[in-house]
Amino acid sequence: MPTPNLRHRAIVATAIAALASPLGPSGAAEKKPNRFSVDRCQAILRADNEATRTLKAIMVAIKVASCAGFALDGRGRTRLSSISLDGQGLTDLSPFRLLNFGDGEIDLSNNNVSDVRPLTGSGASQLVLSHTRVTDAAALAALGIPTLVLDADQIDDPEKLGARSLDAFFSMRGNRSGRGAEYDATLEAMYRFYALFAGGTAPEHQAKLELDVMRLVLAPRLTKYITLKDVSVEAVFHDAERFYRGKSEIYYRIDLGTFKAEKQNGQLVASYALRYGWKDEDLMIADPRAEKYRDMRRYKHVRAQVDVVFDPDVHVVSYTESYRRSRFPVVKATWGTKNLADAVGFLAGEKGTPEIAKVIIPRGAVVEDSFDDLAVSGSKYDIDDDFHRVFFNGQALWARVSKSGDGNKEGELYIDRDVP
Repeated sequence: MPTPNLRHRAIVATAIAALASPLGPSGAAEKKPNRFSVDRCQAILRADNEATRTLKAIMVAIKVASCAGFALDGRGRTRLSSISLDGQGLTDLSPFRLLNFGDGEIDLSNNNVSDVRPLTGSGASQLVLSHTRVTDAAALAALGIPTLVLDADQIDDPEKLGARSLDAFFSMRGNRSGRGAEYDATLEAMYRFYALFAGGTAPEHQAKLELDVMRLVLAPRLTKYITLKDVSVEAVFHDAERFYRGKSEIYYRIDLGTFKAEKQNGQLVASYALRYGWKDEDLMIADPRAEKYRDMRRYKHVRAQVDVVFDPDVHVVSYTESYRRSRFPVVKATWGTKNLADAVGFLAGEKGTPEIAKVIIPRGAVVEDSFDDLAVSGSKYDIDDDFHRVFFNGQALWARVSKSGDGNKEGELYIDRDVP
């Protein structure tokens, strides 16, 4: 989601996915940044080939007249910002081995490029490779950190993208893979379905829940939709309208490393792991817009297993989710409360409120994830202090947690949520 926030799990989940993947600290994501060389730059220009064409296009885009004109940092690296080379007719990306973007986006869409390996070490945070000849999923995954936009491509085996598919702005719409037409059709159907709900905080990113679009994905009647049974597409639509009211920064991410599509008993079915979440405006208090609650943030971040059954026209006739709850060890004693309003008041530093009925959670206990977070920046506590909803001894509690403390104070958290 586009809004940066210290406790925004929708964004933090991307970083966690990158660290947890095989491309994390010991893999391809740690390639050293590229260093610039005037001599190599001039040699490419003299070669008068496809690499020359690419380098000249780059120089025009960033307004550099000669190889000596590239601004370098103290380590001999360029610090370029975003660049768009959309539709330049490029085929050779080798000049990118000279360049470091520090951050930003490289847009290479609508070019005849296929070999993405020269983009390793570019430093870009996002690579747009839509409408290209890129096919090698393993090579894309090996690029590591950059978020990938791969719309209208022919990525051979999406499963090999692994954790890259969980990045916040990842996109792979309209792909034609080597997995076959049924795989591609079911995956595209689910991406289209989730796009009905997902959106950011800016108006142009808000979800547009439209019944006509939902009818393109769902069958006129479904045998099951989450908890609903024998339900019409219209009923699903109205239920979604109600459910998403008061929610923003909604995201859905399919883990392509788990996506399977196959025929079972004559029906096309798909199964996969899904991550989704949102910012919830409901703080369960009388005046959530008051100044003391202004920086309060409540986020949902769910992990689920999804099973979908399609009709012959690849419309969904059954959609079910089952939660994949993690279990977390309590590494230092803390406490929880059953009431969200108590947790909100505590983080807001309210005085004169009734004593919170605390449930002690001892060190060594194991709690189960309930997917809800509450945090406030700029509180009297450490900026990373928050509450996380968990199940403990059969009770749903808002547990006091923090990852910022040193463990010296009783009651400032210590539930290790990085443990699988």
